[in-house]
Amino acid sequence: MKYTFDDQIFSDLVKEVYGTRSVGRTGHLSHYHVSSDAEKQKIWDDLCDQHEEVMAEEAKAEKRSIARFEARIQETIVLGAGNRETALRWILEGEFGDEMSHWPFDAGYACYIFNLPYSFEKEFEPIVREAYAKEAA
Repeated sequence: MKYTFDDQIFSDLVKEVYGTRSVGRTGHLSHYHVSSDAEKQKIWDDLCDQHEEVMAEEAKAEKRSIARFEARIQETIVLGAGNRETALRWILEGEFGDEMSHWPFDAGYACYIFNLPYSFEKEFEPIVREAYAKEAA
């Protein structure tokens, strides 16, 4: 039997699947480190299958988040923003306040808060930069 498990990245794989490394240290997978190679391979294969499921669910969740956020942008445009850039600024101000003292973050933080891919960061960056410039003036 060819073994594909990797003891060096086992903890990383566990974290990807469960969101914490403790499952592999003290949890139900703690026996991995004392298992035979065949047992390790079985655990590894199961984790890889679970990782595929987690990645598929995360991709679906990201698509839902993007769709919700894009709908929010369109709704904000209809409500008076007039364009995407203004809508994004209004949304950020609505979430974080219109004074920089309420914005202790960079553009990537907004992606995190809205559960959006970091490709949105390039759209948030000018708004955040402008807000910081106003605060400094």
